[in-house]
Amino acid sequence: MEALIFNVGSSSLKWTALRQDESVIAQGNEDSGGIEPASLRATVGRIAARVPDAGLIGHRVVHGGALFQSAVRIDAAVRAQLEQLADDRARAQVELVAEE
Repeated sequence: MEALIFNVGSSSLKWTALRQDESVIAQGNEDSGGIEPASLRATVGRIAARVPDAGLIGHRVVHGGALFQSAVRIDAAVRAQLEQLADDRARAQVELVAEE
């Protein structure tokens, strides 16, 4: 199974596609289109189309406060907590996170 990992910054979106053995398939650094959710979604969509076999998608959240100090599976409750922690710039990034 392949994984697609995103790191969304204020002006760029870094990404890496990995094989199960963690070897890199592809990676890039692209303009994120700013903080507008529609621009971010479009950029993420273009990247995801390049890695159609990705069965896992990860998103790096820069600051999880005291609540999140390690990786977690994102569900509705986690997403709600992230929204409370997010400032205006990060809120657009949190909106990218899909609920299960």
